[in-house]
Amino acid sequence: MNRLAAVAMLAFLLAGCSQRSNRVDLGVDLYLHPQSGNAEDLILQAAIRKKILDTLPPNSGIVYVRVVEKIVFLSGTVKSDQVKSLARETAEKVDIRLDGAPLKPQSVHVEDLNVGS
Repeated sequence: MNRLAAVAMLAFLLAGCSQRSNRVDLGVDLYLHPQSGNAEDLILQAAIRKKILDTLPPNSGIVYVRVVEKIVFLSGTVKSDQVKSLARETAEKVDIRLDGAPLKPQSVHVEDLNVGS
């Protein structure tokens, strides 16, 4: 009886593990929850965050990215005005394709991206 229960439990667990989640490959692991906001905003936010992390020099500060209706808001603290400008330019230049259609930010706001040490 115990062996039958163990086999049944194993079959149940394997069946549950075989389901695939919705994924978009941007080099980051992003799960698009059905009840979350606009999927395009989430994809754009992940792409911009990754590009900024890849572009900025090490230890140049922390940049947070938020996207609402394709409008990008950068916040955090960076070490210099040059890094702030680089973060803005990087966010503006992000151009990804979603099912062949371009997905670009409408505008980038850096009012909350502060320069400090």
